[in-house]
Amino acid sequence: MKRDSEGKSQSVPLRKRSLSGSGWSELERRRVKGRLMENKRLFGESVEPKVMDIRSGRLITSSRAWLEVKDVMSEDVITIPPDEVAVSAAKVMSANNVSCIVVVDNDGVVGIATEKDFLARISGKDMDLGRIAVADIMSHPVESAPPDLSILDASAMMAARHIKRLPVLAGKRLVGIVTQTDLTRALTSYFVWKDVSEIMSRDVATIPAQATVEKAAEIMHSHGISCIVVLEGNRVRGILTERDLLKRVIVPQKDPGSVKVEELMSCPVIMIHPDYSIFGAFKTMDKMHVRRLVVMEDERLCGIVTQTDIFRAMKKKLQEDEEEHLRLLDHSASNIYTLDPDGTITYINAAFRTLLEVADPAELIGQPFLPERFWIDPEQRTRCLEELRRGDVEMRELALQTATGRRIYITLFSTFARDIHGQINGTQGVLHNVTDRRLAEEMLRASEDKYEV
Repeated sequence: MKRDSEGKSQSVPLRKRSLSGSGWSELERRRVKGRLMENKRLFGESVEPKVMDIRSGRLITSSRAWLEVKDVMSEDVITIPPDEVAVSAAKVMSANNVSCIVVVDNDGVVGIATEKDFLARISGKDMDLGRIAVADIMSHPVESAPPDLSILDASAMMAARHIKRLPVLAGKRLVGIVTQTDLTRALTSYFVWKDVSEIMSRDVATIPAQATVEKAAEIMHSHGISCIVVLEGNRVRGILTERDLLKRVIVPQKDPGSVKVEELMSCPVIMIHPDYSIFGAFKTMDKMHVRRLVVMEDERLCGIVTQTDIFRAMKKKLQEDEEEHLRLLDHSASNIYTLDPDGTITYINAAFRTLLEVADPAELIGQPFLPERFWIDPEQRTRCLEELRRGDVEMRELALQTATGRRIYITLFSTFARDIHGQINGTQGVLHNVTDRRLAEEMLRASEDKYEV
């Protein structure tokens, strides 16, 4: 307290003192310096943020960038009206060497006729296909796929529905067709895996060469299989397939009860060894334009591997890999998110939900990034979202609040996500929690402000 000339007390503003200035004893200086050094020691670790480089453009939430249906589909789709006679559909399929024909009425897809549909007619002894209409034998309603569906999702759809082809529709317009062959060919580009002995069917349906085609068709239809191996004694003579029946029975309209299997079977049979790779087996099928291979060892029939076996094995393995990748992501300590091209949240992991104290992912999935209630400064949100859309943000520190209203500070790391063709298909990133660092900095500043000018 200072007094004026009249001896009255006079208030003097408090003045911050510098450690290097006068008025400090040596003991005081050592104590204050020691406290500041201790603060830096305690908070030094959290002051430096751990920067994560995600500028590579690789997808965070997918172990692979998948091809889409439009990349592998056939655009030249063979169609037929529903009132056309069934045998005409068979002739068109045979002439074009395809396994199905799409049934279209008034520019809309109403059904699909496949080799299996014709097989059912042979086994049911209904061969009057020159009189009945395609509408009477076609499968309907038809499962379809959009052009931008990933090949893994399309594969899962086929497997779940037990089908081998999907018309591709853009809205209601038919733009192509994708088959099991197309998808299997594409999936092989992602993986090479194991031997055929691990996926082949060991319980092989067989029939004597002298049996009738009608009997063979009944066995194939009742067992839900697309082929049957033809034997003479214990020796493999040939193989009879759905396509053989279409081309050699239905199109010429032969009586399946009076024709022997050996007259129509395909031979010689393409054979492989049990230790042949799955990748190699499919490449052989693709090159030879067949959908199954007989597995032999020392002239002994071991099994049969079909395109469907390979398709299912590949789909299962790739799906398991993808699920394991997502499981690891969900258990990651990093707060990961992805957005679609419109800035809508498509994925958040468990750490992200914990950071924002959100119990149900539905509160964020399908919402803009981030909903307004998580922002302290609405203007900062507007600027940030605009920068995200333009791709101007790689790293930015933001002030947010959790679902419970607790203030947090985060560093946003962001980059564009790209598809297999390098085209931008959204945004991905990580929120790094820097709240402890900010609090440490504030405590350090408060401590220094208390003792320094």
